[in-house]
Amino acid sequence: MIKPVTTVRAPALPAQAISNAARQVLWLGPIGAGVALLIAIIGRVPSSSVDVPLWVVTIAAIALAIGIPHGAVDHLILGSRLSRQRLFWLGLAYLLIATAATVAILIAPAPALLVVVAMTVWHFGSGDIEAWRTLTNDPGKPVGWQRVLLIIAAGGAPVVLPLTSPAALATLNTLNSELGALWSAPATTVVRIAVLIAVVLAVVLLLHTQRPWAAIQIMILAALGIFAAPLLAFAMYFGVWHALRHTARLAFLRNGTVTWRGIGQVTAAGLPALVGSMIVVAVVLAFGGGIDRAAAWLWIGLAIVWGLTVPHMALVERFDRDQTREPAVPQ
Repeated sequence: MIKPVTTVRAPALPAQAISNAARQVLWLGPIGAGVALLIAIIGRVPSSSVDVPLWVVTIAAIALAIGIPHGAVDHLILGSRLSRQRLFWLGLAYLLIATAATVAILIAPAPALLVVVAMTVWHFGSGDIEAWRTLTNDPGKPVGWQRVLLIIAAGGAPVVLPLTSPAALATLNTLNSELGALWSAPATTVVRIAVLIAVVLAVVLLLHTQRPWAAIQIMILAALGIFAAPLLAFAMYFGVWHALRHTARLAFLRNGTVTWRGIGQVTAAGLPALVGSMIVVAVVLAFGGGIDRAAAWLWIGLAIVWGLTVPHMALVERFDRDQTREPAVPQ
């Protein structure tokens, strides 16, 4: 029998203290996942599909675009707590770490992929747990092995399951031969089974601790990662689930409440990153010089994105640790 989750308790508020915007943010993720699964069925683009129709790629691109601004507003996390001078040095360190990570990825893509995937699983999983805590005013916080289990399930389902599909393996081979050699079918099968076991155990744990809605969301993420085309599955999760919830948390941090106006203000602060990404994509499409050359450009672009993600994940992890010491109250 599984013991109840060990938690750090904070005073709970009445249910009506949770804003409608916070509830809507929590619903939009599962709705987006459902839409992606419906598209996978109608468009005949399951997880094994290597060829994805243009209209599906367009939907995935829109979902990715929605999520890009959330990763460019890290200054909002510490901006109110640090002086301008310390904020400047933090920004400089941020860029240096991102540059070093990008160079490491380009020099040693295979081991770098493993590190980035592991960090991404932890980032998405822990972020989903803290977003749930904030947006639902759940006073309990899982700790110890139970928290690790929930992170592996919540982060592995939308990241590892799509990445271990046949279509993803083919894409990695196209981008970089070293990635394809590392991410072989036997290895991906073992990793896939491990994540699925974590998902099952996490669902049992959440049901046992009377969190059925959280358990259902884990199952939805697993279904999305198993059945939808990798690009579509990850894009929809990234834009409508992870990014939106993180933005709502930042809106709460900034304004003391979760409203769509506050979410829009935080998103607006990250729009320059979206514009820059669109410019890079336009340059690649215009001057790619064919599929092989475009793949090379895409690999460099992906390395830059992964490099920027490293300091972002580190900063958000620090933010999460600070937030767990305070009660989360989305009013």
